[in-house]
Amino acid sequence: MGRRFIVLVILVPLLGVLGLLAGTRLTGLELPTTDATETGGESTESATTEVTADGGAASASARAQDGGAATAVDAAAPRPRETLRVVGTGWELMVPGILANGGTTPSTEGSFGEAGLDLHLKTTRDIDRIEAALAQGGDDDEGAHIAILPLPAFVASYERLRALEPQVFFVVAWSRGRDAIFGPDTDSLRSPPRRNVVLGGRPGTSETLTSLFMLRHAGVDLERIRLLSSNSVGKHFIAVDRAINSSAGNDGSRVLATTADASQLIPYVAIAPAGFLESDAESVTAWTRAWLAGVTQMQSDVPGAARTVAEIDGAPEPVALLRRVGQLEFVDLNHNARLLGLSGRGAVTLEALFQETWQLWRGVSTLTTPAPAAVPLSTGPVISLVLAGQSPSSSPRVAVEPNFDTDPIFDRTLRVDEDELVSELGLLAGVFERSTLEVGFRGSRARAERIINQTCDRYDLPRSRFRPLRGEGRGARIILHAAP
Repeated sequence: MGRRFIVLVILVPLLGVLGLLAGTRLTGLELPTTDATETGGESTESATTEVTADGGAASASARAQDGGAATAVDAAAPRPRETLRVVGTGWELMVPGILANGGTTPSTEGSFGEAGLDLHLKTTRDIDRIEAALAQGGDDDEGAHIAILPLPAFVASYERLRALEPQVFFVVAWSRGRDAIFGPDTDSLRSPPRRNVVLGGRPGTSETLTSLFMLRHAGVDLERIRLLSSNSVGKHFIAVDRAINSSAGNDGSRVLATTADASQLIPYVAIAPAGFLESDAESVTAWTRAWLAGVTQMQSDVPGAARTVAEIDGAPEPVALLRRVGQLEFVDLNHNARLLGLSGRGAVTLEALFQETWQLWRGVSTLTTPAPAAVPLSTGPVISLVLAGQSPSSSPRVAVEPNFDTDPIFDRTLRVDEDELVSELGLLAGVFERSTLEVGFRGSRARAERIINQTCDRYDLPRSRFRPLRGEGRGARIILHAAP
């Protein structure tokens, strides 16, 4: 009896609670309404969902109508315009962007405007200002999201910009004859001094990097090169930017080689912080696509393009601008894919050029740290354009008939094994893309033939650009002929 009484005392309150819960469920609960501003303009009535006695939604059709209305609002809403700020190292470099933008300030017309980009373009030859603009970021009127500059300048600045994690995502152009090395006579590279060498040039510049490359591959150890400012006296060699120094050679010095010979040595690259490339990938791809449209527009009428840009305040005169544009070769999408290692197997890639440039700067103490473990490249924009069916090539490269009768740029004997010689030949043949090379190895023509074949197979080079010869002693011999 006592036990039944206790159970009854417990059950009565529980039954009461269950009754209250059932009553609550049957009478229905209305969820709080949502303000129209939070539902894309929908009314509070359509934003209300009623929970019914069976636990389901009151009206499936109402939900369908709500979803359809929201979709219609989203489809009608225009894509927000994106502001992009770009800084480059010269007017001649920015011509495609200016044409595709209709000027240096935002416009709704042109390729950039049609892509929804409000583009601001600035130019400066001061690398310190470019570094500062990237550090400030594009949200600042004086800052930049993207910078266009020579690869040697980027590599020389990398230690200072490392915190931003800057990455190359596009190759804009090549230096074509602008950067040069001058010497006392025409044989200066073929027979470089055996003692220490003095080079007049500015650290971090393209012309100095070009000169260091020529000296190193002519057989001068970097440890023997003393780099002095360009106005120093007693120099053996002088690094010259021919776009801004028209008096080179007036002192009797001779031009030894230029980037017209080494036409795949100095690229101008577009860089941006890794965070921006990731968060604004769509805008960067749109910028790259519009830039390529500007290149096509410029190439259809280069004199007209120069006149158009020259009308902008601060721009050079048309003749000066034409001369500087003529010292550049703008790069298409197909070539970018090869340089980024996405197609082909050439020796000249951005990775190889970055590493070569870093070694040269470190060899003369412009840089003091080892190169980054991974070369800072971003392939996303180029891959996106290729997958989207963007026209891969707007300027097919023209083959040049090999010529072994031109004067050698240098004639070098070196001690390397076969694999090292193949790598050296691949790099030289890639950088000097119109030159021919004669190759000898340890006095054996047959071994020279084998090394040439290995080089051509590895780097997809035409066999006609190479000719075997007998080497000297135990070393290898390379004769690099100037382009015709």
